[in-house]
Amino acid sequence: MAHERLIVADAGPIIALASIGRFEVLQSLATEVMVPLAVHAEVVAGAPRPGAKEIAAANWLRIVEAPADLATAFRLVVDQGEAEALAVAQAHPGALLLVDDQRARRIAEELGLRLTGTLGVLGMCKRAGILTHVRPELEHLTRAGFRIDERLAAAFLETLGE
Repeated sequence: MAHERLIVADAGPIIALASIGRFEVLQSLATEVMVPLAVHAEVVAGAPRPGAKEIAAANWLRIVEAPADLATAFRLVVDQGEAEALAVAQAHPGALLLVDDQRARRIAEELGLRLTGTLGVLGMCKRAGILTHVRPELEHLTRAGFRIDERLAAAFLETLGE
């Protein structure tokens, strides 16, 4: 039931999804999921942080090298993981970039890249029938220490009919 051809994931959403036991939904939402080398290293280096063992065991993930010239340019304004995620997404037209970092999101928008974040993935899961309710997932994220703007969460849940 893949809805996306390709998702390029950054570390933040991987860690967030893993922290609530939902990392595997990425496999259900896309034909292919790519993770740049720097993102992989960032998540795995964070062991025992959520996502470290999940990403290490996910044989369905494709770990890729980012185009160096693009990543170097993006590195001037964002961290290495976000820079590589932006570079890989830009090198694969039509890819869905999964990133929560505001600076990286702004760059992606300026470049016309398709993007979503952790909340967007949860919304995709509800629309695909993978999740029946998103509100409990948001509560789990909050309890796990992730900051979610209350107005954004309320508006997001309203769009999903919750």
